[in-house]
Order: sequence, then structure tokens, then C-alpha cells
Amino acid sequence: MEIQPDKYRIEELAQKWLDQELSTREAKEFELWFSQIDLNPVEVPRTPSTDEAQFEKDLFRKIKRKAAIYPKSKILWPSVAAASIVLLLGLAIFAFYQYRDLHKSSYVQGHSTIQPGRNRAMMKLASGQQIELDANRGWVSVQGNNIKYADGSIVASQLAGSDMNSNSLLITPRGGQYQMVLSDGTKVWLNAGSSLKFPIKFGKQRVVELQGEAYFQVFRDKNHPFVVKTSTQEIQVLGTHFNICSYADEKKAVTTLESGSVQVSLSEKPDEKIRIKPGEQAISARGSLEVKTANTQLAVAWKDNKFIFDHTSIEEIMKRVARWYDVDVVYQGPVPTELFGGTVSRFDSIEKVLSILELTGKVHFKIERRQIIVSQ
Repeated sequence: MEIQPDKYRIEELAQKWLDQELSTREAKEFELWFSQIDLNPVEVPRTPSTDEAQFEKDLFRKIKRKAAIYPKSKILWPSVAAASIVLLLGLAIFAFYQYRDLHKSSYVQGHSTIQPGRNRAMMKLASGQQIELDANRGWVSVQGNNIKYADGSIVASQLAGSDMNSNSLLITPRGGQYQMVLSDGTKVWLNAGSSLKFPIKFGKQRVVELQGEAYFQVFRDKNHPFVVKTSTQEIQVLGTHFNICSYADEKKAVTTLESGSVQVSLSEKPDEKIRIKPGEQAISARGSLEVKTANTQLAVAWKDNKFIFDHTSIEEIMKRVARWYDVDVVYQGPVPTELFGGTVSRFDSIEKVLSILELTGKVHFKIERRQIIVSQ
């Protein structure tokens, strides 16, 4: 996660570093900032020389080489440039040695065996048959009257009767995700704590129902519109890529369009449709529907196995953490009001995610079994 600290905060930390007055917490905060600034001046090898003098020499050489390619508009006076290189060298050495010990301690209280989410899902056929899907495959597809994994092996075969004529369910628990291809070729990525109701064979209209969150890559068929129904929205498309987030514990439902075109309406007002364009999202809350410019990268980050936050409240962050790591969240005292920004892999340990948030000094966590206690 890339925490974005205030510029004056960094200046304060830099001065403390030069004066050798950084506390342990401040040193970690400063190291984290330095490791993420977009200067790209140095490539530190995974196994650098154990000889500190040799390491400094190699690092200095790389910094000088990188400094030579800066745009002309950024040329500095020689003395300033030299000072900057020395400062970069010192910062890089500081970061290198601090990083070695960063993983050894954490501000997060408690230890756990909480694992990140993974491919987990259950298929429930209309007949009532329940099938636990293979975690090592991650894709299922409807092919005729069969459901198969991507490698061709059978999930369910020779479906007939109610299984063909009624809807089936793909269900992901908290801490799970899965992907499937519907009978028309539409691809669906299903996020944690979600369910998708779908027919084995579509009729004149292609209609599915979603609870939770999913990303759709709809196969284009102008004669058979594709419709997604949620508890508050109805989305109609021909062929497009879009994300829907409609969890029961969220105050709003959001449809974000990456490409193509979709029409969105409130479930209780199906005739009042609005059309959104790529880069926009339709947000429904408290019986109203509005269109806003969207950060599509943010909206679909989960599909690419990332958490991305941008001016995000701790409550929203912890909802995502709770679903993906299958934990419960409890707030002790006032809920922190600060907003956070950054990026972290969804496959990082929960301790790493929480520790990085704690480096802001604005929030603290305690892990007790599968419960996360949040405090200021």
C-alpha cells in the first residue's frame, strides 16, 4: 500500500533523519515513503553485497547514472545536484537497512493464522444438488447441458428437467472468489461474499441476478439484451465490460462502466432509465440514481487481485478486508475519520495490510482469533 503523507510531514521526517532523531515508528513511516516515491533512481538487487562499503559504491554509481537522464527542465545547480545525489544515497542506504528489519516487528497486536481469500465457490443447481467447486481451477463454464471446468473436466453433466428450466446459483463465501462463463459466452468474475443466479440456457432475454459484486464481460448479441438485476438496480446491455457492487451491507449500489454502453434503472422504477458512458458510474442510494465520473481502475481492482484505496474511509476499507479475509471487525471507541489512499495485493497477509495502515499513526488494530479490533 502506498500511503500518501503530507509534504510537510515528509520534510519534518527528513530533518529528523538528518539529525538522527527519528523514533522507531517515524523511521518506518519514512522508509515506507522513500520506498514508494516514483523517482526510479536505483535498482537494489535482491541479494546485495554484504559489504556495506561496496554496497554504497554500487548504489552511488547507479544513482549518478539515473540522474543523467532527468529532463533538462529539471537541471539543478551543481552543488544542489550533488547534495541531492548524496541525500538520495543516504536515504537509499537508510531504506535498505531499515527494510531488512521491517518485517520483524509490527504495531498490530496479536498473531493469527488468517489467510487471504482464494478460489472458493459452491454451485447450487435448480434441482437442489450442491457442488463444491475445485479451488485449483477457478473457472467453470456452461456448455450445452453440461457444466465443465476450463480443462474440460466435468462439474455436472446431462442436466435435464428443472436444472435446465430454472435458475442455478454460483455462490462465493467470504474469503472466496470464482469465475464462470455463461452459456452465451459472457464471462463473469464473482467477488467474495457474492452470488449469481443464472439459467443453464438463456431464453429470448439473457437475465441474471446478482447479490454482492461481480465484473461482467458480456458477449455481444443485439437480438438478445443482457440484463443484470440487483436489489436496487437493473442494468441492460448488449455487449460491454462493467462492474457491479451491490452488497447488502453497503449504503449504495454502484455500476461502473469500462467499455461499451449500458442503461441503468432503479429496481422499483424500471421505466426510468439512464445511460452511462465508459468512465462513468451509476450510483443508487436512498431511492435515487445519479451518474458520476468513475475511477475505473479503483472499481475493478479486486478483479486484478488488488486493493486500491483513494480517499477511502476506514469503515469502507475494513468491509473489504472483512469479506476477503473472512474476519469480523469491531470498533473500539470513536471510529477514525481520516481518509486513506494506497495499493496493496489481495494476497498479502492481513498483518501486512493492517501494519501499513497503522504507519499513518491514525488507526490501530488488534487481532483476536478471527476478529479485528479497530481503534484510534
